[in-house]
Amino acid sequence: MDPRSLRFCLLLFLTALLPLSTHCLEMSLARVVGKSALARQIPFADAWKPSSHSRFCCLIYATQNGWKLPILMEEMGEPYDWALIDFEKNEQKSPEFLKINPNGRIPALIDRETNVTVAESGVILEYLCEAVKSPLLPSKEDN
Repeated sequence: MDPRSLRFCLLLFLTALLPLSTHCLEMSLARVVGKSALARQIPFADAWKPSSHSRFCCLIYATQNGWKLPILMEEMGEPYDWALIDFEKNEQKSPEFLKINPNGRIPALIDRETNVTVAESGVILEYLCEAVKSPLLPSKEDN
């Protein structure tokens, strides 16, 4: 297996092992992701607004699937905005979120440069790798 493919598969595997406990402040996504120079937290209401920081906005929560996007962005060294979708307020079922992902599930991605929204974690990871031409995803010719 190509090392880039192996690295991408490892990313998917490792995120499946992350703890499910999301209610501890010490383990909150906001505290961990907020320490990265690449990450910038924004309110969900600002997710579509143009940003000089990043073309991408990750809509996430501290779950196994929610961690996949920040891990990939950090691995690729790409700046990104992220908005915490609050499950306790049921934001993932709000009309605003359902316009982005009709399934009402996280993660979701907004590409502000192309006005594209992407849902389902595997599809988002592939989209991001293709969008930034990351070597983590082998080219179609290599597959």
